[in-house]
Amino acid sequence: MMTKAERRAHWRTIIEEQAASGLNITTFCREKQINRHQFHAWRRRLREQQPCPSGFLELIPGRAVETGSG
Repeated sequence: MMTKAERRAHWRTIIEEQAASGLNITTFCREKQINRHQFHAWRRRLREQQPCPSGFLELIPGRAVETGSG
């Protein structure tokens, strides 16, 4: 049995795979034999858990970090 964290990671992978596939959700779910309603429920659940739903990040000034590129 999967833990909650494992289940979230599993569904996050599936959702990312669908986005990268270029297929619409119905076709993707049919080909992968995934329940479409379950896919939508998990996508909504994961979207709601995003740490920054507004799309903005708070930037806090700090020391500069060297990237190594010249």
